[in-house]
Amino acid sequence: MEYDLDSSSILQKTNKLQINSDFFLVFSTVGGEVSYRDPKSGAVLIKAMCHIFKEYAHKDDIEELFRKVSIYLRDFGVHNETETLCLQTCERTNIGFDKKFYFNCSQLKENGS
Repeated sequence: MEYDLDSSSILQKTNKLQINSDFFLVFSTVGGEVSYRDPKSGAVLIKAMCHIFKEYAHKDDIEELFRKVSIYLRDFGVHNETETLCLQTCERTNIGFDKKFYFNCSQLKENGS
């Protein structure tokens, strides 16, 4: 079986080659800032994602889920018994991810998971 590794044949057939598309990137913080991690309970971003996805993944698309994660990080931060120790903002980048993307959590609910 032979494969054509030359993109020029693809360009001739389609007249354009889409290189960067369908990416939704999430970084735990914005450039120049730090990302927090509790030694016992783990990364703040992952904890926020788990909380928000558990609550809303059955009805919200991925853009809305990460908007809520960002708000959660901003509003709740990392606390000890007496004060807020830090706040964190995640960075979201959408590159050609133009359709709504949903996780199908209804199967989890049906199975009792």
